[in-house]
Amino acid sequence: MTDFQRLASLSRIAVERVHGDAVTVFPTTRGTDVNATAKVVDGAAYETVACFFENTLAENDALSRPLTGQGRLQNAAPAITASIRLIDGKSLEAGFLLRRDGDGRDFEIASFKPDGVGTVLAVLNAKRSRS
Repeated sequence: MTDFQRLASLSRIAVERVHGDAVTVFPTTRGTDVNATAKVVDGAAYETVACFFENTLAENDALSRPLTGQGRLQNAAPAITASIRLIDGKSLEAGFLLRRDGDGRDFEIASFKPDGVGTVLAVLNAKRSRS
């Protein structure tokens, strides 16, 4: 790890501690049927902290989108990522649900990459609000 990468990781940890939101992680299971709807595992939820990032610059987001015929995809929602603090002894997997405690907004963890300093950088899918 270069000095710059180390500094970037430490900076993200500091931002997470200052600006992070309390979240609850809900482990899910699909049972033996891979096509089944994911169900929350009772009693397995745990609390942690996450710092949410949203790429609102259309030019940057357009670079990551594939070309479609005459141009780029239009009206696509910006990508939502979160730096999530890992909790010892608790698992974190793609497909788990994440609830931001402050506003009750739900997300699904699409994918994540550990950064080696106790957090993961996760790509999130916004879930429809419960009415």
